[in-house]
Amino acid sequence: MTIGQRLAREQLQAIEEFSQGLLEVVSSIVGATGSLDVDISISCRGIEHRGSGLRYNPRERFNLRIPGQFPFVPPIVETTHTRFAGFPHVQWRRQLCLYLAPAVEWNVGDGMFGFVERLLEWLRAAAVDELDPIGAPQHPPVAYPSGPYCAAVIHRNTPPISVGGWVGTVRLEVHSESRVDLQEWTSIESSERPNPLAAAILLDEPMPFEFPTTLKGLTDELQRRQVSFRLFILCLIHAAGLNPAGQPVFAVIGTPMRGERGTTDLKQHLAVWRIPSAIADSLRAILAGTTRGSDDEIDKVVQWTTTASVEWCHVMEDRPEVVLGRDTDTPLAWCRDRTVAIWGCGALGAPIAEWVARAGCRKLILWDKSHVQPGLLVRQPFDYQDIGTPKATALATHLRAIRPELVIEEHCGDVMLGPLGGDWTAQADLLIDATASEPVLQLLEDRRRATSVRIPAISMAIDALARRGFVVVAPAAFSGGPREVTRLAKIEACGKEWARSFVDAFWRRSSSDLLRPEPGCSEPTFVGSAADTAALAAAMLNSALNRLAASSTEAAASFVTQPWAATRTSDRLAATWSWPAARVVDDMRGGYEVRISQPAWKEMLAWIAQSRRRNGPSVETGGVLFGERNDSLRILWVDEVSGPPPDSIQSASEFVCGVSGTQEINEEKRHRTLNSVACVGLWHTHPGMNAEPSARDLDGMRRTVTTTNPSTPRSLMLILGGNLGAPAAGAFTFTRQEFAPPNIPTP
Repeated sequence: MTIGQRLAREQLQAIEEFSQGLLEVVSSIVGATGSLDVDISISCRGIEHRGSGLRYNPRERFNLRIPGQFPFVPPIVETTHTRFAGFPHVQWRRQLCLYLAPAVEWNVGDGMFGFVERLLEWLRAAAVDELDPIGAPQHPPVAYPSGPYCAAVIHRNTPPISVGGWVGTVRLEVHSESRVDLQEWTSIESSERPNPLAAAILLDEPMPFEFPTTLKGLTDELQRRQVSFRLFILCLIHAAGLNPAGQPVFAVIGTPMRGERGTTDLKQHLAVWRIPSAIADSLRAILAGTTRGSDDEIDKVVQWTTTASVEWCHVMEDRPEVVLGRDTDTPLAWCRDRTVAIWGCGALGAPIAEWVARAGCRKLILWDKSHVQPGLLVRQPFDYQDIGTPKATALATHLRAIRPELVIEEHCGDVMLGPLGGDWTAQADLLIDATASEPVLQLLEDRRRATSVRIPAISMAIDALARRGFVVVAPAAFSGGPREVTRLAKIEACGKEWARSFVDAFWRRSSSDLLRPEPGCSEPTFVGSAADTAALAAAMLNSALNRLAASSTEAAASFVTQPWAATRTSDRLAATWSWPAARVVDDMRGGYEVRISQPAWKEMLAWIAQSRRRNGPSVETGGVLFGERNDSLRILWVDEVSGPPPDSIQSASEFVCGVSGTQEINEEKRHRTLNSVACVGLWHTHPGMNAEPSARDLDGMRRTVTTTNPSTPRSLMLILGGNLGAPAAGAFTFTRQEFAPPNIPTP
């Protein structure tokens, strides 16, 4: 007897002593298998009975088999009779199923005290038939596997079952002697005859809780449910004839015993029976109808039906109608049944592609221009034999091994020439940019602006030491793409002292911070392990998909940090910001797209309201615009504004913007945002008039662009006109060259 078994015996004696006759220990002995077998008697007087619940004698006897590993392994309890056989949660006619998940529900510290309490709870619930309460998952029947191991994987939902049941076949995919997959269902009347296949009988009423272990017991149960013996054998013969000679035959028996108890919408519980190849060949001989030996073959089958056992397979469910995904209600569940394009199949893109594939996406579009190299194996999910293979191809092969049915397009090419050279959306539902390439972000912003049909886009990057990650999300309806959101995140982070570590990681680094894995001109990369990149990639992906799942129209950016990597106690491990779409105004002269942030727009309205209070509704007002101009993209961002400088001239006929203090303001914004925000032009109002420049406005702009030191190559004039409670905006850009006098040669 082990130490644990002695403990169990002592605890049972203590329970017996204090139970006042409720529990008695009848005998105990160490069995042949090493378990401590204890017979106990429990008083069942006073246990309420209702409906179809179990009925008990005044006292019931039970045998406890306590393993040598107790208390780390729970005991097993069996009845000394078979009166409870066929009742849910009673297995092998005697064994009571007290724990649905012992690894979760068994409390080691409670020992026999907790076990006996659980047994008493089971007896009380079984007496009122509430082991499976109304609304709880119904305990499915049991078909005990036997014979050589064979796993049957069910992939497709069963067909609708009407009164009288359903008879037909299921297409098989035979992977090995120990595994078959069940795919499409075909009714017996159908002319389609896939090969190989299994016979199928789906009932419209329940079977016993424990499926029969003999063929005769099975046919008897089927006949009680109006399935004739002749029909059953004909189904087997039919299936045998449509499978290769020398191969076993499979039969599927279904019964409506899956789902929530108390509802009528029960799903089919499926059991799969494997018929040995020798018997299957006899069934094929009957179907062939040959004279030689046909009587013997029929006699053999008849004799077989009276003596054969049923070799039930190990059924593994993959039907959507009965299996609840283990990733349900997670951010990655957003990808289910969607098409996802992933640019870059390296340290970030490759694991992300695998996670998206496992989440059940409908289609993956992979782009990468590189091939697998030996040094990549340290952190990218490729194999030794993949060396020299295009990354996109190697990744696609890996993903098909996970989900053979997944549709994958793999492209070994440069995204700058591929999707960004044509339809960048590729009719996908989501783009994930894992290239960490600034030119890709710039070109995507350009192509996105020129495209009327847009999709959500995610872009992410890792810092030089793989300690921090940065991800941005640009919804389809947002004013810009990932490049714009990246810019907004930089401005936001630069304004927060506690976010300095993020700014240092992504905007103050230099090329010397990166690793060059090979001498010479090898492409620089970050330093980080597979664990580092997986941790950051997972955190960034979950953050981004969580935003998409919320259906927010605002763009967002998140920074994440590996917990061990914080360098200062004041550093935050994560930060997330979001922004509404900018107000977009087309430049009527230079062809720029002017994107005015919502805070900047509200600030201008506040200055207008102040001017109306101080100077009246007809006096013009204005100020300075601060942001960034990108000539390559022909985009001009306005992030911040000022009101009229002290030396400005304001009247009902004109607004002349002063210069007092503007240089200091401009330098502060440049310094604070690391040159992302600076003076880009002026704004003013036209109360009650069109938002178009007047002659005085043009003269004022001439003075601005020709006298500014240093001069700006292009300046924005933004006019707010009409009803200044809800003004209309006009945008006009001017260059210095437009106002410079022509060069006249001297004679």
